Amino acid sequence: MEVTVGGGSGSLSLKFDQASYLAMIQENPAKGTYVTTVRASIVGSASAPITYSLVNTNDQQVFALDTSSGVISINNGAKLDFEVSQEVHVMVVASSSNLFTYTRLVVQVTDINDNAPKFAQNVYYSSTWEGEEGDQVYVTQVRHPISSVGFILE
Repeated sequence: MEVTVGGGSGSLSLKFDQASYLAMIQENPAKGTYVTTVRASIVGSASAPITYSLVNTNDQQVFALDTSSGVISINNGAKLDFEVSQEVHVMVVASSSNLFTYTRLVVQVTDINDNAPKFAQNVYYSSTWEGEEGDQVYVTQVRHPISSVGFILE
């Protein structure tokens, strides 16, 4: 939703190029990893520098934002863990003189295989009927705790 205060044919406004931004990044990225670039422009006849900033100081621990270019990169990738949160919402503000506008950045965190398998017990016992036919016979099925992907043990 966009709310415009003021009016008249001579008024200026500041507007982001997109209503919201979406980025995907693997969990635990290295410091300096590029995330996305946000851009705003002044609607009207004025031309002035635009400054970008992150609204929430907690976001500043995870993300770095170049205040003049709008480039967002990783500051502390250890805080992006798929097993903790698969999505992060970041509010970005652009300002120029007395003009301000906000946009939302949604960062989707993708999983990497960074956790060793965990089993509830040390030994599993299973049995099957003699003479069972087929390409694969399920003796024991193990499921990953985050997904429904099954693994066949032969």
